[in-house]
Amino acid sequence: MKKYHVEYATPEMVKDHGGLHDLSWGDISDAIDAESEDEAIELAKQSLIDDGYEENIEDVYFRAKTIDKIY
Repeated sequence: MKKYHVEYATPEMVKDHGGLHDLSWGDISDAIDAESEDEAIELAKQSLIDDGYEENIEDVYFRAKTIDKIY
């Protein structure tokens, strides 16, 4: 099991910014424990839904990075 930091960008964020380049991505605030990046992203999707995101979650962009150290 690894810890992942997951960020997301909704279609609205991308549209308001004019694209993904230099976009300020949103954060899933807690580190996510998962076996892989794909699993971390799936858990992040559920977290957004649980927090009230009502649009199509499959249209949201996600990126995940392993956390080596927590400061």
